[in-house]
Amino acid sequence: MNVRKLLCELTAEEKAALVAGTDFMYTNPIPRLGIKSLRMSDGPHGLRVQAEGGDNGVTGSLPATAFPTAACTASGWNPENVRKMGKAIAQECHKYGVHILLGPGANIKRNPTAGRNFEYFSEDPLLAGKMAAAEVEGIQSEGVGVSVKHFALNNSENYRFMGDSMDNYGWRLGTGFLSTPMILDVLADLNTEYAYRLLENEELPGWLSMPKNGATTIWEAWEGNTVKAKGLASLNHYSKGAVCEWLLRAMCGINVAGENKFVIAPEPGGDLTYARAEYQSIYGKVSSGWERTENGWKYVISVPANTSAEIVLPDGRKKTVGAGVYTF
Repeated sequence: MNVRKLLCELTAEEKAALVAGTDFMYTNPIPRLGIKSLRMSDGPHGLRVQAEGGDNGVTGSLPATAFPTAACTASGWNPENVRKMGKAIAQECHKYGVHILLGPGANIKRNPTAGRNFEYFSEDPLLAGKMAAAEVEGIQSEGVGVSVKHFALNNSENYRFMGDSMDNYGWRLGTGFLSTPMILDVLADLNTEYAYRLLENEELPGWLSMPKNGATTIWEAWEGNTVKAKGLASLNHYSKGAVCEWLLRAMCGINVAGENKFVIAPEPGGDLTYARAEYQSIYGKVSSGWERTENGWKYVISVPANTSAEIVLPDGRKKTVGAGVYTF
C-alpha cells in the first residue's frame, strides 16, 4: 500500500471521515481506494472488546486477560517485562480482529486525585517514557498498531462532567447559601461562556428570573414571591446577591492587588453588549467597563490618583499604568 499516493487521492471529505470513525471503535472504510475499516480497542493493560452492538461501556466485554496496571508494572522498573506484556496483549488483539490498541497510557501523573492514575506509569518522565516505549515495541512487534494516549489535558477529574450536568439541567441554578457565591468562578475556570450562560438564564431558578417575576431586590429563595407562601423567605438577601461580587471582580475585572495598586482584568462574554462597574476605594474611584462593537470589544478603564494598575485584557494585552482614563 502506497500511503503517500493514497493521501493524494483522498478527498477532503474522505480524510475527515477517516478521523471521525463509525460505530463504536471502528474507522470509516473508503471502498473506492480499497481502504478497509480498522477495529480499535481500549486496553492499556488488557483488551476491552465488546460484541457487536455494544455500548462501549465497561460491562459485557469479551473474555480477555487482565494484565497488571501501568502503575503496577512501573513499580517493577523492568521494561522487558512490559515488552512481553505488550506482545501478549497483541496476540489477543489478533484473536478478536483488533488492528489498533488504544494505549499505553503515557501521560505523566501530575495530580494525586486524578481518577485514571492507575492507567499511567509514573510521575517521573524518564520511567514513564521507558515503560511506555517498551509496551509499544512489544505490541507493534506482533503487527498491531498503537494509539499512545493522553499526552496532556487528562491530569485531573475535577469538574469533568460539569458542562454536561449544567446542560442537562437547562443552565438553571440549584445552589444554596454556601455554594452560590462560588458557582460562577467554578464555571469560569472551565469556560467563561459557561458562567455567562448560567448568569443569563431567565428561568427559575436563576438570577434573571427574579426581575422577570417582578423583583426589585434579590430574593433569599430562588422562587421568592412566585410561590403561594409569599414573603416566607427574605426578599432582600446576601446569599444570591453574592453574584454582584463576581460582576465587579470578574465581569468588569476590578481587583485590589495591594497598597495603591489594582489589577483590572475584564472578562466580557455571553450575549451582553455592555457592562460597567466602579469601586470607591480608599484611594479614590476606580472604574472599568466594556462594550461590544462591530470590530470587537472596547474597554474604558479609570485609575485614581497616586495609584497604579496592571491592565490585563482577554486578548493577552498587558499594560501597567498610572492614574488616568484609558481606552483600548
